[in-house]
Amino acid sequence: MQEDFTRRVIELGLVPQMVNRNLFTTLSDVAGVGDTRDVFGHVSKKVGILFTSRSGSTFLANYLTRSGLFGDVQEHLSAPVIQKAINEDGIESMRTYLKRAVQRATGDNGVFAFKGTIQSLVPLAQIGELPDNIGDWRWIVINREDTVAQAVSLFRARRTGRWHRKRGRKRKIPVPAYDFDAILRCYNHTLRMTSTIESFIRRQNIAPLRLSYEKFQSDPIYAVTEAAKWVSIDAKSDRLGKLRAKEFKVLRNAKTIQYADRFRQDLADRLLRIEGFK
Repeated sequence: MQEDFTRRVIELGLVPQMVNRNLFTTLSDVAGVGDTRDVFGHVSKKVGILFTSRSGSTFLANYLTRSGLFGDVQEHLSAPVIQKAINEDGIESMRTYLKRAVQRATGDNGVFAFKGTIQSLVPLAQIGELPDNIGDWRWIVINREDTVAQAVSLFRARRTGRWHRKRGRKRKIPVPAYDFDAILRCYNHTLRMTSTIESFIRRQNIAPLRLSYEKFQSDPIYAVTEAAKWVSIDAKSDRLGKLRAKEFKVLRNAKTIQYADRFRQDLADRLLRIEGFK
């Protein structure tokens, strides 16, 4: 069983650090080779939405959920969510956890969708769902074209502990002092996570739907419609017709834009020093 699990991890393109942080050895179900009908038997369509931090996934998932087409789109497979279930519900196997999570999140139309970073694939590998049943899934990748702005956003969120603007909260989220090395770590992290997603896509010969932060922030309803077409879901939903494109609550401001510009210049200067041009 361990050898088979290792084979699945390698085929998915995951690295040991990701697996170690997301494999719950207390949930002893490192078993199964594709027979997960007890988990997904009632699901008609399975959708995986992969993202890197600070790419607008929470905003888009909110629209997907409110459309009534994708069930309850959450980070069902993230380590903190699973750990919480272990602590509060006394769950003892990954298969049991996934049964409950999938049952709760699947929509009336039989669609189950989760959003997650690449690490979210570990639980599915743990029960043998991936890559064995990769052909049963439809994949959507959320990306942010401006990776420097994304890195600055991640830096700010990590330093302040504020990841989203809460509704009705008027207090401004602070911008910490500029720190090139900290932003560089966030930039490198974003590139690594993006690379791992692309490795997964290549290894599994997947052609995902790609939705960019820069485009769906201005027209989320279009993104929902495109996702529905991609998954072959009937987009005739009463709730979809009632959705309105509200303003995208960006945390970016003049100071973070200045940080992004400054980081680009500082990075260019460092690269030139490395090459001996300065």
